[in-house]
Amino acid sequence: MVLFPNAKINLGLKILRKRHDGFHDIETVFYPVPLCDSLEYVYIDSSDSQDDLTNFDVSEVTKLVTAAGKPVYFSISGFPVAGNPSNNLLLKTLNLFEANFGLKSGVRIHLHKAIPMGAGLGGGSADAAFFLKQLWLDHNEPCAFEELVQLSADIGSDCPFFLYNKPMFGSGKGEVLADVKVNLKNLQIVIIKPEISVPTKVAYETVVPVDEPSKLQELLQNPVTSWQKQVINEFENSVFKNYPAIAEIKQKLLEMGATYTAMSGSGSAVFALFDANTEIDLSPFNDCFRFHKEL
Repeated sequence: MVLFPNAKINLGLKILRKRHDGFHDIETVFYPVPLCDSLEYVYIDSSDSQDDLTNFDVSEVTKLVTAAGKPVYFSISGFPVAGNPSNNLLLKTLNLFEANFGLKSGVRIHLHKAIPMGAGLGGGSADAAFFLKQLWLDHNEPCAFEELVQLSADIGSDCPFFLYNKPMFGSGKGEVLADVKVNLKNLQIVIIKPEISVPTKVAYETVVPVDEPSKLQELLQNPVTSWQKQVINEFENSVFKNYPAIAEIKQKLLEMGATYTAMSGSGSAVFALFDANTEIDLSPFNDCFRFHKEL
């Protein structure tokens, strides 16, 4: 099975208050974008099986086991992923699914990272959510989809959104979702991520919550041309002070004629929306990760 978990951007992001559990209540609109990882896996019956799934250059295959002792072979290519493979969200997903529904066999997994890490694009959550949904399908849907959505929040606050994978208004920690009408079809999107990464924990520690409703759903019904001064990511105030290079990217995209530009999530990626007919030259960002596509 091959899956293509996609990234997301945040259209506005308001931080309301810090919660008793240490997280923050937020309001945002998640929007899926066509920047994708590749996740390939097969079920295996033997602990000796290490079948190659891909043509990617894989330097190392890590042998692990699930909490119940089933073998897992895991490899990664593309962008580097920090941390011990045993702590990867895909392994957390396997263990969570196994604990709730059982797992029919061991698994061989290869993840090719094309969504940069530490960018605010939700790549790790997307990988986990896509994998969880496919495990659910592979095991004959052992619970209602709504229960699966609730379960996915134990993996990460963005995971419930990726199970729906359509524009959604997010509140609570981001896991309380409601339909929202936002359509960016025929616009061009550019995503720029500098070499800087912004740790999510640091971003939340430096942000100043303002406990008042965002009116975000109403604002997004206005033309995109009106969004720049109204649809705000409140992380920008603190992140831009600590990482001025990210602010410079946003300013440059505005100067290039972007209709709307903002940082996604807690950064460090900045995205911009352009009219379909705008000529876009990304050479000023040659030292950054760059993505450009029509939505």
